[in-house]
Amino acid sequence: MGCGPTQDLVQEVEGSLEANLLFIDDGSNKVLVISVDALYVGEHIRNSLVSALQGQIENDHIFIAATHTHYAPMLDDTKPELGKADDDHMQGVAARLTTAAQDLVESVIETELTIEPLQFETSIAIERRKKRFLAITGRRLRFNAVAMAPSKLRRPNLADIVTLRTADGKAICTIVQIACHPTSVPNQCKHTAAYATTVRQVCRARQNFIPVLVFQGFSGDLRPDSTRPKNALGWIRRLAFGRFFTPMDESEYREWLLSLKNELAGSMNESPSPVRLKAVGADLTQVPLHALHITRNRDNLGPSHLHIQSVDLGPVSLLGISAEVVSEYADLCRSMKSNSSVLPVSCLAATFGYLPTSEMVRDGGYESAHSLKFFNLTKISADIEASFSQALNEHFGECS
Repeated sequence: MGCGPTQDLVQEVEGSLEANLLFIDDGSNKVLVISVDALYVGEHIRNSLVSALQGQIENDHIFIAATHTHYAPMLDDTKPELGKADDDHMQGVAARLTTAAQDLVESVIETELTIEPLQFETSIAIERRKKRFLAITGRRLRFNAVAMAPSKLRRPNLADIVTLRTADGKAICTIVQIACHPTSVPNQCKHTAAYATTVRQVCRARQNFIPVLVFQGFSGDLRPDSTRPKNALGWIRRLAFGRFFTPMDESEYREWLLSLKNELAGSMNESPSPVRLKAVGADLTQVPLHALHITRNRDNLGPSHLHIQSVDLGPVSLLGISAEVVSEYADLCRSMKSNSSVLPVSCLAATFGYLPTSEMVRDGGYESAHSLKFFNLTKISADIEASFSQALNEHFGECS
């Protein structure tokens, strides 16, 4: 299991784990966009797709990312500290994705498409970095350190819903970008897509059973606000060190999902003006990690590059980053294109680790320091912010 409480076999499956695909051929360009219920999608899965579709879809035009559920079988064999990947399962997922993609390519229906983008502010997540005089981090007591705890900081957290329709108004696909770590699930020793299931249910309640591609936004430092202690020891810890995060019980989780459902349903009551989708395109830039001042372990296990990939769908652009990107970068990425709405997507295939800000690197904490061992990294430099901004500018310079 990827990042779950145990790497043993689980005994419960809640709902379905899905992969949803969208293929568009505008006559000149073809793009394949895939969302997979997993913590990460490793290079093995992506390389299998690229190889199988060679001659049909260009490598740069295959966009695949994980919903980042923490409660699914591991699909990345380069991060054993986060979960052991089963080779047979990975090969099975790769085969099924390849078959689904080939079926889409071979069954294209010629039709005019329109696209309807919606954006709304969501309140389902809270920032999880809090600097304290006395903090517990990594099971150690530290002074003047950043703990994984609720922060009073608040910045707008924008979510996106994009619906594609045929000329007669029939919905054929919905794309949803929302930024919140899929944690706090009660009874965590089970396979579940977490809140991605709720997102798909809301969308399909209006559009029947269509592909709903759920993408994780820039949620590297965001998660549900669940802090109620569950026992006396928890209350003592809270009194001594302040609020800390806890898993939700069933009633708390249902209430949280209901708030998400209401936000989604409320936003979908709006009627955006449809825009004709005339052309699609995609670009992929690979940046060596050392160029971003990120140091890997000597065993070199794991991705060696950061992938920046954009997919243009008329008035909407998906911008995928192969990292767990923190929320502060969302505004920067949304500003990269003046003529379209940019949807920031993290956990693109071959995720290398967290992408923190320079301030986070200087302050320490999980995202910039304590998580490195799980990704076979040794150091992230405080130059990361400038290096990433430069890589983004170069990517969009190449796209134009």
